[in-house]
Amino acid sequence: MEGRSPWYLAYRRLRRNRTALAFGALFVLIVVFSLAAPLWANEVADTGPNATHTLEKVEVDGETREVVDPEGRPVGPLWLGAGGKFFLGADGRLGRDEMVRLMYGGRTSLFVGIVAALITVMLGTALGLLAGYYRGWVDAVIARTLDVVWAFPVILLAIALGLIVGFVLLGLAVEALYRKLVRERPAPRLLALGLRLAHELGALAVPANLGDPDECVRAVAAHAGRHSHVPARGIALDRRRGGERHQLPAREEERGVAGGDHAAERDQE
Repeated sequence: MEGRSPWYLAYRRLRRNRTALAFGALFVLIVVFSLAAPLWANEVADTGPNATHTLEKVEVDGETREVVDPEGRPVGPLWLGAGGKFFLGADGRLGRDEMVRLMYGGRTSLFVGIVAALITVMLGTALGLLAGYYRGWVDAVIARTLDVVWAFPVILLAIALGLIVGFVLLGLAVEALYRKLVRERPAPRLLALGLRLAHELGALAVPANLGDPDECVRAVAAHAGRHSHVPARGIALDRRRGGERHQLPAREEERGVAGGDHAAERDQE
C-alpha cells in the first residue's frame, strides 16, 4: 500500500469539511476585497481614505445632494446611484467615503495580523528549540516565563501595552519640549527613570502570543533528543556535549543485533 504524505492527508480531511471550505472561501473574498482598495479608490470612488468632502455635493440619479448637510448629518449609502461614490455613505462630519475607509482598514488589519503571526512563529520556534535542546533549568525558565505571560488576559495585556506605548510617546514629547525650553539641558532624572521603566514594562508584553509555537517546537526537539538514532541534541552545535554520547547507544544496538544474527547462524549449523 502506497504511503500518503501528511500534506495529502490534511488536504483530504479539509476537503471533507464543508464548513471549513465555506469559511476559507469567505476569508479569500475578504483578502481580495481588502487588496482591491487602491483600485476601488482610484477608479471608482475617486477619493482616498482620509479625504474629506464636508462642503462638497454629489449627483445621485440626476439629483444633487450634499455629502454633509448643514445640520452635520452625512449622506447614507448611495450604492451605485452616484457611480460608486459613497457606496456605503459618508462618515461623521468630515464626509469621508465609508467604503474606501473600510477597504483600507481591511488592508491594515491583514498586515498587522500577518506580521504578528510571523513574529510569534519565529520567536516561539526559537524558544521551543532552546527549551527542547537544553532541557533542565533552561526549559523550566522558558516554560514558567511563558506561563506567567499567558496568565494575564490577552485583552488586558493589549490595553496595558497600548497605555505603555502612549506614556512612552508622551514622555519623549515632554523630554523634547523640556530640552527646547532649557536650552539643551538633560531631562530630569525622574523623567529618564520613568521612560526606562515604560520601556522595560513594554518588553514584558512582547511574547504574549508565544505559547503554542514554543510548546510544539519544544516537544519535537525533546522527542528528537531522546532517540538514539538522531545524532544530536545537535552534533553541529556542540560535539562535546551531545554528539558522540548520543551515537554510542545506536552503535551498541547495531553490535547487539549483529551478534544475535551470528549466534542464530551457529545454532542452525
